Amino acid sequence: MTMRQTRRTLLLLLVACICCLFAHPALASANDEGDAANDADDDDDWFGGADEIEVDDGMTCLALLDASLLNDGYCDCPDADDESLTGACGSGKFTCATSANVISSAFVNDGVCDCCDGSDEPSMHCANTCDVDANAVRKRLEAVLADVAAGVRAKAALVAGAGAARAQFATDVAHWETMANEVAAEMDAIQTHFKSSNAKPTHEDQQQFRYLQYVQQKAQYYQYVHGNLLATDFGDHDAYASLVGQCFEYTVNEKELKGGTSNTVARTYVMVVCPFLNVTQTEPAYHEWRLAQKQAQAGETPITPPTEREEQRPILLGVWANWTTDVRPTHVGLPHALYDEAPAPLEADPSPIRVQMYDHGERCGEAPRRVHMQMECASTNYVKFVEEGSVCVYSIGFATPAACSTEYVRHLQSMLRASAHHDEL
Repeated sequence: MTMRQTRRTLLLLLVACICCLFAHPALASANDEGDAANDADDDDDWFGGADEIEVDDGMTCLALLDASLLNDGYCDCPDADDESLTGACGSGKFTCATSANVISSAFVNDGVCDCCDGSDEPSMHCANTCDVDANAVRKRLEAVLADVAAGVRAKAALVAGAGAARAQFATDVAHWETMANEVAAEMDAIQTHFKSSNAKPTHEDQQQFRYLQYVQQKAQYYQYVHGNLLATDFGDHDAYASLVGQCFEYTVNEKELKGGTSNTVARTYVMVVCPFLNVTQTEPAYHEWRLAQKQAQAGETPITPPTEREEQRPILLGVWANWTTDVRPTHVGLPHALYDEAPAPLEADPSPIRVQMYDHGERCGEAPRRVHMQMECASTNYVKFVEEGSVCVYSIGFATPAACSTEYVRHLQSMLRASAHHDEL
């Protein structure tokens, strides 16, 4: 047996003995009795007593392991911590030498360069892309920081106008309440007139009464909506209040929305998002899709187009309910159109992303449609993505300055300083 093998065997035996010593109840009991019988030797009895230190197997292994055996290509410790830079244990994690990125040890020596310096593939040549990658991340962080800082400045203007928005909600409630009361009084007068005179209402009288009923229902609805807005949480300093009354469109392909389609030609929807009011699904190009679908199914046989344009009515996906903490955000970070790659983890907003609930949408099978919309920081208002996770439950990402914070700015600045320091090292 070689000296190296002997050292390894003795090490493993010692670790096993220590583990057994701590785990065996008889030894522990005997040790406690020794403590009680010989209090004078308490300082020497470092195994026992109420303050007994629990020793982790892996920590014990690393503590006893000779430095020359760390990252030497042989797995000595049961938790594989001694081979974090080689992946020799075949399980656990591998740490890239330059970037310190952690990857699965299953990716080591698999013929694919996962680390920017190629340290995961020592037996093959990998182009060193660490400087290029670091520069790309730094530029991305700089772009995100600029956008978030602009969002913070834009948010200040939103906060400044929040008081006026709140006042307008109160004015609107009073307006629709007055209209509802006036129409109700007019309807009562008409009914009283015909009852007292025993006159029979004409067709025009009936039409006028039905119109007043419509106006009354409309006034009561808007009175409810604006009254609900008065009681709504619009975030820190009412920054979200400026979104009321605005609607934003997002065009999405059926495959992107649902992850697939049974149609020969995928449909295209235009989602209309009105924050704090409702979300609807429209299909302006429905007529063109129907023609393309029929032609695709017919093959080379020409089809006869309909004489009238076919229209698809809007579908209500949900009406504003409240903020919710029961839903985890679908995406984190701040994706930008100028980037093709996924957002870097460093750029994610450290503050919790707020999620809105829109429910009571049109029925879809056995349940009504509903929407979860998460609000994320950006310099302008726009819809980032729309997805249908489970059937008829939609996830929407909405970008707005109202979601920005100075904490996010400081986080990005810290990440930039850390990346610059890493480059210097």
